[in-house]
Amino acid sequence: MKILRFILIITLTVIVGITIAWFGFLKPKPPPILPEDRAQIMIMPLPAELTLSDGQFLIDSDFGFALKNVSTPKLIRAIDRFYTKLELQTGISFSNKSEQKLILDCHNKGDKYPSVNDNESYSLSVNDQKISLSANSETGILYSLESLFQLVKFKDGQWIIPTLKLKDEPRYPWRGLMIDVARHWVPKEVILRNLDAMASVKMNVLHWHLTDYQGFRIESKIYPKLHKKGSDGDYYTQEDIKEVINYAADRGIRVIPEFDVPGHTTAWFVGYPELATVQRTYVLDSVFGILDPVMDPTQDKVYDFLDHFIGEMAALFPDEYIHIGGDEVNPKQWEENKGIQEYMADKRISDPHELQAHFNIRLQKIIEKYGKKMMGWDEIIHPDLPNNNIAVQSWRNQKSLWEAARNGKKSVLSAGYYLDYKQPAAFHYKVDPTVITGAVSIEIDTANWKSWDCKMYVREMEIESSLYLFGKNDNLRGIMSSMDGASDFTDVTVNNGILAFDYESPFGAIKYKLKMKGDSINGEAKVALFTIDIKGKKTGGSDMVGGKPLPKFEKIEPLTPEQT
Repeated sequence: MKILRFILIITLTVIVGITIAWFGFLKPKPPPILPEDRAQIMIMPLPAELTLSDGQFLIDSDFGFALKNVSTPKLIRAIDRFYTKLELQTGISFSNKSEQKLILDCHNKGDKYPSVNDNESYSLSVNDQKISLSANSETGILYSLESLFQLVKFKDGQWIIPTLKLKDEPRYPWRGLMIDVARHWVPKEVILRNLDAMASVKMNVLHWHLTDYQGFRIESKIYPKLHKKGSDGDYYTQEDIKEVINYAADRGIRVIPEFDVPGHTTAWFVGYPELATVQRTYVLDSVFGILDPVMDPTQDKVYDFLDHFIGEMAALFPDEYIHIGGDEVNPKQWEENKGIQEYMADKRISDPHELQAHFNIRLQKIIEKYGKKMMGWDEIIHPDLPNNNIAVQSWRNQKSLWEAARNGKKSVLSAGYYLDYKQPAAFHYKVDPTVITGAVSIEIDTANWKSWDCKMYVREMEIESSLYLFGKNDNLRGIMSSMDGASDFTDVTVNNGILAFDYESPFGAIKYKLKMKGDSINGEAKVALFTIDIKGKKTGGSDMVGGKPLPKFEKIEPLTPEQT
């Protein structure tokens, strides 16, 4: 429920590493590491293979290094960072480094900027005399240094590294953190500090959410009113952007910008109202939710503007992907605009979702023109959108992730990894791209059922949903449907007209307590720190004449090997 993100006035929205399904979901076997070995190491994340032995490598002031095969400025800077951290950790001065005890073997020189296709594997071997790091790429060496630093421990009055052998490679090639600076400004220095933290746990994508209703946070030299009027003075200069990109690249991290369109666009309109569906004076929004302002997808001038802007940004950001957002587009202004309705009729566009697809198809061609690939939230999924060179990021659930994979699109999972929901770490670790939490699995009792159309209220926002209850007496079960998703539940009680149930969702356990009176149902749901007010009216059931029919609920089938 991405809606909750707006309520929290989110500072950091996180798409935690190990969240990607890139062409598929290769569920691995548990790491072949003995439980007693796992208890003794502090590497994060856990490597693919590790074997500890009984010895130890003693760290002293003579602890020097040697580079084999490839030596690059990036590797030298990484080694300098390693020794700086090690000196701070141990208090030992490494100014001498007379003995080459740390051997780093990098087989290939990498490009200046990391890529999703980089080989990130490495091996690390420690005996009592020498440490050997080996990798096919600079990125693998960066990771091996992070793991080596995490192995350092203080034992019996000495700083040591346990003797061991390990091999590691990531489960997925995209392990990202999203920082939303549009809604809550984050200074450059904090971004750089977060990049250091990302590097320590081998996360490799900074998803930089730069524009939204509340702010436009990047300098545009072609359209300067974007940042001058749309930022309240808080934005990154293009020199800031270059600094962050280079700082990230030094740590094996890609930087992907998000410019959210056609919705979430108030900040664009403060300086350039001609892009909007409704022509008026705009100010930055201070409320959070799914708001009305939206770009006009029928005007050529909008695409001309985006063409020049994307061209400018494509030259600034080296990564192959540009994120266009595309989520939570409120069609209200489109539906009320006579010119847009005539355009839709003329183009035989049937509904707002198809109109957004029409917009995205034109935008994708612009992005491709500048040698980039388009990425967007899962609302961009549409049969008319070409499959090639498009990635879909699923914030709602794994169902949309799997749908994207079935349609041949590369897919990234965010659902279940939002740290602003205040869930314990164990909750996030249980999330898996290959498992759809809350998918409908119950048997539908067509002889005994009831349904209610409900509205869920969170501050100023209203979310439509439907509640279905099946069975009778002590054999009750149900389905809650909202935001294009449905989850079943079996833990149901009805006492004195109070219906209570709960279930696990991608956002944590949701607990409902609803009072049934006549055809009405009212109450609340609690998830994490939030309370959601609910009002509903009975609309169908096996005991109701003339009500809505029972819909057909889809059971999610696993992906085929070809789709994984």
